[in-house]
Amino acid sequence: MNSNIPGIGDNTQVDYATLETERLESEFNYLRDTASNLKSEAAAFVVVDDPGTKSKVMSLIKRMRDHAKSVLGVHEIEKMPHYRRGQAVDQFFFSIADDLARRDRKAKPGEADRLNQLLTDYDLRELAKEQERRRLIAEEEERKRRAAEQARLKAEQEAAEARLKAERARTEATRAAKEEEARKAEEAAAQARVEAHVAEAKAETTYVDTLAKPSDIMRTRTDDGTLGTMGTEDFAEITNRNELDLEKLRPYISVAALEIALRAYAKANSYSSDPSVQIAGARFGKRPKSRVR
Repeated sequence: MNSNIPGIGDNTQVDYATLETERLESEFNYLRDTASNLKSEAAAFVVVDDPGTKSKVMSLIKRMRDHAKSVLGVHEIEKMPHYRRGQAVDQFFFSIADDLARRDRKAKPGEADRLNQLLTDYDLRELAKEQERRRLIAEEEERKRRAAEQARLKAEQEAAEARLKAERARTEATRAAKEEEARKAEEAAAQARVEAHVAEAKAETTYVDTLAKPSDIMRTRTDDGTLGTMGTEDFAEITNRNELDLEKLRPYISVAALEIALRAYAKANSYSSDPSVQIAGARFGKRPKSRVR
């Protein structure tokens, strides 16, 4: 086993980028020198105005393109081992991680994702049951509130009528009896007001319970301290591409994406300049361009 491989927790920092740059500068700096010489040679040309200058420019373009191809060829050779090693590193570690929990929601679900879907299905059923239970309780308490309010109104009306009868009594004995009835009616009205107030408060509390967020309703904690709750998941998916409202999406489509679509459309129409296939806000076709081979 290579003893130089850092272990877990090792804080040694190796600047691989700097090391690789130094190696490349040492081995391939001649490529940069040649490119600099070609750029210096090109700087002398600011206009092409005669056949002799055209010939020199054509030759220089070919040499610059040939050197660029050479640079890219060396780049491919140098990068390939790193690229393949990077692929191997990604494949090894990502395959382990993705088997447990996928990194991309479009990928095959890992075991944690499968279990999370089972948990979501269960929690949705339990959430629906609890929300329905709270709704029924709130509905019953609202019914009681309305009944208590009706009882209050009735008791207050009866108390008012009893007071009026006491005031209209003609004899002392009748007045005393009516005042006693009015006192009892007022006590009943006061009690009805208290009960109506309590019923209103309880109805309000149970109604607020129906507004609780799923995250509050379903919050649980296991013996090992794992917290479980419910939140919301952002999602956006195309159900029918032919029915997409592109006008609403227009502000959110990048210029790069629009250019890809434009080029695909232009290619489908053979880059024709025929006005019948042109579209507003863009143009395409075929135009002359110098070529050097």
